[in-house]
Amino acid sequence: MYEANVDDVGYRLVAIYTPVREDGIEGQPVSASTEPISVEPDVLREVKQKLELGSVKFEMMCY
Repeated sequence: MYEANVDDVGYRLVAIYTPVREDGIEGQPVSASTEPISVEPDVLREVKQKLELGSVKFEMMCY
């Protein structure tokens, strides 16, 4: 599974796949995409402030 990272901010993630029936016949390629990847404004502000310090530790939280 792909996990978005900071390099993805502002971009959409796109998946393109070709469905295949049980008998092996391929269908037309189908795609799905996300909204542009974004960062919460308060998180972005905090990261910028921490980067100005030159060295910092971040606590990772998963939801």
